[in-house]
Amino acid sequence: MAKMKVEAKADAAKKTKDGVVAVPLFAKEKGKTPKLEGVQKTMDDASEGRIKAAYDDGAFTGSKGETHVVRLRDVRFLLVGLGERKKVDLEALRQAGAAATKRTRKLEAKRYVSLLHAVELEAKEGETAPDVSERAEAVAFGCVLGAYKFDRFFSKEKKEKDEKDETEVEAVVFSTTGAETKAVAKGADRGRIIAEATALCRDFANSPPNVATPRWMADQARRVAREGGLRIKVLGKPEITRHKMGGLLGVSQGSTEPPRLVLMEYKPRKVSAKPWKKIAFVGKGITFDSGGISIKPSPSMDEMKFDKCGGCAVVAAMQAIAALKPEVHVIGVAAFSENLPSGKAYKPGDILRMASGKTVEVLNTDAEGRLILGDALWYVQREKPDVIIDFATLTGAIDIALGKPYSGLMGSDDELIDRLYEIGKRSGEKLWRMPLGDEYQEMIKGTYADIKNIGGRGGGALTAGQFLRNFIEEDKVKWAHLDIAATAWGDGDNPYTPKGATGVGVRTMVSFLDSLLDGR
Repeated sequence: MAKMKVEAKADAAKKTKDGVVAVPLFAKEKGKTPKLEGVQKTMDDASEGRIKAAYDDGAFTGSKGETHVVRLRDVRFLLVGLGERKKVDLEALRQAGAAATKRTRKLEAKRYVSLLHAVELEAKEGETAPDVSERAEAVAFGCVLGAYKFDRFFSKEKKEKDEKDETEVEAVVFSTTGAETKAVAKGADRGRIIAEATALCRDFANSPPNVATPRWMADQARRVAREGGLRIKVLGKPEITRHKMGGLLGVSQGSTEPPRLVLMEYKPRKVSAKPWKKIAFVGKGITFDSGGISIKPSPSMDEMKFDKCGGCAVVAAMQAIAALKPEVHVIGVAAFSENLPSGKAYKPGDILRMASGKTVEVLNTDAEGRLILGDALWYVQREKPDVIIDFATLTGAIDIALGKPYSGLMGSDDELIDRLYEIGKRSGEKLWRMPLGDEYQEMIKGTYADIKNIGGRGGGALTAGQFLRNFIEEDKVKWAHLDIAATAWGDGDNPYTPKGATGVGVRTMVSFLDSLLDGR
């Protein structure tokens, strides 16, 4: 994806003599045109009443994501629907930004002016109303990802034809009042940085398994670290063996591709985060999951390239963290492996000894993510973080339980879980808490080893979370587990998320660090 320039200029909309100006508008109320206020009224006047006329004649209703163009001489006013006024939130602004970029591309314009951040949002219960910088961040995030496409593997002829047929939007100018220009510029730039990291995560995850191998993912992490000035350590099979990571070694042994464990570190000169100063993010990175000997059905097996999304999110988030430079010490760990059947593959009935020394009875080789994560979680505790948050496409059961809107959230520390839940509401990556406890521990009690890698028929996401809990020293570190199996990829039902990987997790990580610095 080509990089989009995002900037803020005072009165850019008023000064526009030609080009495209995106205007935020609410939905009709009981069939009536809503009252136009603030920038809406200003732009209606500038268009000589054409915006109100579009409402009145039914050409535009203001529904969420709707776009319509009215023209006055050389200026095209791009009307962008936000939906019902009282329901408009930061997510509506993200979707509006994406809708504006998509429509601008169809208008064959390379840049546009945006006023989408200029609407005041109501405070939700228990929250403060988003300020202008937050609104600009949300809009910019949508604007940038509205241009996202994954076309790396199309032929040269196909890409040249697409480039000829489609105009790339190169820049968005946020029109501001003089007093708020600095705040808008800061928010918009943050939105751009987070969007670019999300796009990077999508690129990693969308890449096919014959390209995106564990070694390739480790190379991508090295590039991110080099460009961002991060410390990086990559463990190959000899080092993984030396650390006695029986879970990661067991899962990978059916493949000719050796596993990799990546550790990235961002350490600022000053750390001002409260109440926790050192944070570790851990991601599951199964670059292709056939299920192993417990092989999956063939329909949709191609989607198992997305089983690396947790690891992809951690590596991509470290790019954003390096650019944003928060005063928080951050460790990112991603475990990468393939899970394939072969004469050397691990088998149902095998017993693996994990890095912690705990033994695991393998009952299903398709429950492999928890095995590599168990070793990764144990390893990262050597770095003595205050908090560990892991991201994993761990279970299909979480999709059955929650569907596509929510990722599953588990852990034993209420303060951490509550903080993540609130972050999910604001970031747009919604989370829902699921239980852990002794009852689930009993369900994974092993017959021939300490624990087994699956429980019974019910509560699959919960027994998986409980399995991971066995590798956390809870008296030393706070831990949360996010099961993103339902949210990591989709069918493109969101204006800023086409079919394929969503990049989920990147916003959550960045927003969590923000919460330690500014109390959001």
